[in-house]
Amino acid sequence: MHHDEANQAVRCGDLLAGRGYRYDPTEHHGPALYYLSVPLLRLQGVTTLAESSERHFRLLPLLFGCLLIMQTLCWRREIGAVGVLAAALLLGLSPAMAYYSRYFIQEMLLVFFAGGALCCLWRWFERPRRPWALACGVFWGLCHASKETWVISGGAMFCGAVLLWRRQRPRRRRLLLARALRQAPWVLLALLVLSVLFYTAGGRHPRGLLDSVLAYGGYLRRAGGGDHAQPWYFYLERLLWYRSGPGPRWSEWPVLALALPALAGLFGRDRWHSPIPRSLLLYLTVYALLQAVIYSLISYKTPWCALAFWHGFILLGGCGVATLYAWLRHWYWQLPGMLLCALLLWPLAAQSRRANGRYAADSRNPYAYVHTLPDARRLAQRVDDVAAAAASAATGSGADIAVFSSAEDAWPLPWYLRRHDAVGYWPEPAPELVATRPRFIISSPSYDEELEKLAGPAYQRELYGWRPNCFMVLRIRRDAWDGWLATHHGH
Repeated sequence: MHHDEANQAVRCGDLLAGRGYRYDPTEHHGPALYYLSVPLLRLQGVTTLAESSERHFRLLPLLFGCLLIMQTLCWRREIGAVGVLAAALLLGLSPAMAYYSRYFIQEMLLVFFAGGALCCLWRWFERPRRPWALACGVFWGLCHASKETWVISGGAMFCGAVLLWRRQRPRRRRLLLARALRQAPWVLLALLVLSVLFYTAGGRHPRGLLDSVLAYGGYLRRAGGGDHAQPWYFYLERLLWYRSGPGPRWSEWPVLALALPALAGLFGRDRWHSPIPRSLLLYLTVYALLQAVIYSLISYKTPWCALAFWHGFILLGGCGVATLYAWLRHWYWQLPGMLLCALLLWPLAAQSRRANGRYAADSRNPYAYVHTLPDARRLAQRVDDVAAAAASAATGSGADIAVFSSAEDAWPLPWYLRRHDAVGYWPEPAPELVATRPRFIISSPSYDEELEKLAGPAYQRELYGWRPNCFMVLRIRRDAWDGWLATHHGH
């Protein structure tokens, strides 16, 4: 589990256990992920965090990744069956989309809800009726309940709509403006109701709604980058041409290649005019490009943020295939043309398999951002095995574990130690705690010398990889270690 996933899972476990929810304006993002996960966990028979596994939590983003593919059907009237099929295949085979559909973070929820709002706003623009305005408000409310960066997606689609409005004839502009002013309260009402329900925990924490607004001050300060400051081309490099060390090359260039006919059709005339409404192509282009520019200008960058604008480019890729299909006109040109487009999907499929298989936790994977190493599982398994052996040997019950590490480095330990009750976390070694001789001591290597003096030869020491260039030291008390050895060799 990535440390962000583990953090979200532990907070969701608190809600699952009935300890309630309070929005934290400095971390963790919105509550939609937790509230939507709890019923799904219970349907799987999970009632406590200790009973859960990675699979139980990752099912929710997986479902939203699948729903995002199905959402392309909403555009069938505009881009046709060929365009919908192409966009669905691009979404399903995109390494970035597939990889983060197995991450227990808010991103897939945000992209799906933003996609719903994008479609509803377009439908309202075609037919400015109240149901479309209300549906758009619902999706924006769900976006707000998912993650603070929804304002970038919402702002981009709003700018696209304003540009379309400016291109209308004066009479049509007046009609749209009048309808928008009349129906705006319904949009705000839907957004506000959902925001209140989620952020106030159904009214139990009224301060949450205010905090969800005040949080933007902190996130604006964090936009300067800090530990996650990256150059402007960070997303372009990860998506279009990435190679780290001796690893394989990664690129999702087929998405942009297939989007080119749509962009050409936007400005083409006569024979090269796209069959897809020019206003829709303009709307999607503004939505994708504006987000890409804004995210690139923000110094704080993590690769999953790219999904917000990459979804827009994938929809343009579907439009591009539909445009190409119309340009070819006759079946004897269309058949080889579509086969060529299908061949462009092959590198995406191969990379997706690689990203979610052999390189799932490898730093050479452009989407595995400071990901937890497989050694974390081995450390957790060692604690579980030794604790079980100690309990069966009547040398105590359960596991007393002392963790000395910064809060940032300690994650995802709370997830991997979720089945143990007696676990304590401290930012630095405490002599009085070490003197009580806890069965396990887990620490950052920077505390190694100090702990060696405090614990001495009473502990067996092991070193585990934690994240790229980050390690954890596990110390096991000698009697527990000898008990495990006796049990292990006995088997």
